[in-house]
Amino acid sequence: MSSLNSRKRLQIEAVTQQLRKLSIRSVLFQQNITHALGVIQTDLKTIDILAETGPITAGELATITGNSTSSVTAILDRLEKAGFIKRIRNTQDRRKVMIILLEDKVKKLQLYYSSLSESTKEYCEKYSVDELELIIKFISDVAQIVETEGRLIRKKL
Repeated sequence: MSSLNSRKRLQIEAVTQQLRKLSIRSVLFQQNITHALGVIQTDLKTIDILAETGPITAGELATITGNSTSSVTAILDRLEKAGFIKRIRNTQDRRKVMIILLEDKVKKLQLYYSSLSESTKEYCEKYSVDELELIIKFISDVAQIVETEGRLIRKKL
């Protein structure tokens, strides 16, 4: 029993090390994209957030990212200048400005991810449906853990 627990602890440690390795490789991959686009990492992640959420206000973006509203304004200024977003007045509340991603520019951005996406899909073909369901659940659960831990860090600041 003890050797099984010891083996499991080693496997869990290996999982966390591989997740860290994946995180580093992801950041470096995205860094290459930011250099190609002439934006910074924060801008690229903001584009990802906007793609995930759809149109939101700068205040909502500040809440999601934990950045100050002045930092979000600077990010949005850069993204607007680079042609990734536009700001439009909210039709229900004219005091609010909605941030809208511009699809043409986002499609060009997606070209950088297409090869990675295809390679990943091809790699996933070797797994069964049940294995893929487990992988999906694991990644989703770990993403939730990362999000929760990020919120905890922001609360301490």
